[in-house]
Amino acid sequence: MEQVDLTQWLVIILGLIGILKFIADLIMKVKNPNIEQDKELLGITKDVGTLQEDVKLIRVNHLDHLEADVKGLREGMVRIETILEERLPKK
Repeated sequence: MEQVDLTQWLVIILGLIGILKFIADLIMKVKNPNIEQDKELLGITKDVGTLQEDVKLIRVNHLDHLEADVKGLREGMVRIETILEERLPKK
């Protein structure tokens, strides 16, 4: 049997430490999965809820005004067309 020198022992020890660290990290991820991501997701969910409420308010408040403005523009266009038809000579 060959004699194991110091460098081989260091490689074996470092390999075992790496394997143990991998196992410890795996256990920690299983116990506490994605806690920080869950916090961020909760914040994003709140932001989306706020945006939905804002869109509802815009629909309620501003769309009625926009519809009224468009109706006013249409009425103005009809008046202008009527005036132009009266004043311009027909061929």
